[in-house]
Amino acid sequence: MAFDKIKSGLKNVFDLAVHGESTANYKRKPEVVGALVEANIGLGPADDKAYADRLRDVLMQVPTKDLDTLKNSKVGIILDKRLGEQILGARDRAIFAVFYKRTDGNVVGLQDSGKSKKETGYFDTTSHDGAAALSKLADYIRGGGLNGQDDTLFASRYHYSAGMRGGGVTVMEWRLARLFDLGTQNKNPGLNTPPKP
Repeated sequence: MAFDKIKSGLKNVFDLAVHGESTANYKRKPEVVGALVEANIGLGPADDKAYADRLRDVLMQVPTKDLDTLKNSKVGIILDKRLGEQILGARDRAIFAVFYKRTDGNVVGLQDSGKSKKETGYFDTTSHDGAAALSKLADYIRGGGLNGQDDTLFASRYHYSAGMRGGGVTVMEWRLARLFDLGTQNKNPGLNTPPKP
């Protein structure tokens, strides 16, 4: 009996260290992801198994509590190839995800390379950047960021320096459209509206 408690506790610590979430959340993630893929498949290309697999790849990298927040906030999730085809100048900031607040339902579009994680390997930008953007959006929602907000949001990577010694950290952040790089927006005006399925 005592051994089972120790074993269970060690398993939970292992899951927290490796997966970033509790054993209970990690175990229910496939079910949550399956429900989200099913609920959002209609936003993308019709009957496209490869699209559904890419969406599943992204969602499986997002902590379950963040998926719960997005699901409970009724945020639709779509993969958007247009984000991978942006026109950018030398100083323009790339957009990795876009949140569209709409009267008929909020939608977040994530950059889509069109390739599965199996094809691209561990450093797949679609699933890695998409997962980071979704987690940050869930944090933004839990912090009340969407209350009264009626603007489009853009997600991009921002680097914060550690001073003279170099280094620092690069993080995914969401910014209101009016506060985001106008050069990128002007060169890519189509990103101000959600993609059509």
